[in-house]
Amino acid sequence: MKCGSPEKETKDSAFFSILGDSIQKNGIVLKNIEPKFFFSSPIGRAHQTATIIADSINFNTESITLEKQLREITFGDWDGLNMEEILLDYELIWQKRTKDKWTFAPPNGESYEVASARVERFLKEILVVTIRFHSNKFEVSNTIGQTESKKNNIKKNKY
Repeated sequence: MKCGSPEKETKDSAFFSILGDSIQKNGIVLKNIEPKFFFSSPIGRAHQTATIIADSINFNTESITLEKQLREITFGDWDGLNMEEILLDYELIWQKRTKDKWTFAPPNGESYEVASARVERFLKEILVVTIRFHSNKFEVSNTIGQTESKKNNIKKNKY
């Protein structure tokens, strides 16, 4: 599940209120889920989203595993900059990115390819654990299969 946008990360964010209401209204779908494991990015808004979801399915929020491999992609020197600032200070480098978004890494950042490989490694680890504990293998294997489609979507996006 995707959490809120970085600019919405505040302690009392309306986003989390809306998310919580949405989960409660759609709780019937989530109530049937009984995970053995629950993983979240260590990023604050992701962990907060995971906590809301865990609460809605009566999963012990203290048992959520914060996994650094699930952190969002880092754009290095470009993190926190808007497009105007990137183009002002990094126009030539940005032009390289427009030619190959999948393998291009911003200065001190990571490429989509590297970030995807990082998450895929983690998902493969989960798959091994899932098979070992005879949990719901379909969800995990289905997630791993999405890597190629994500790659193709990234190539099509404007930014």
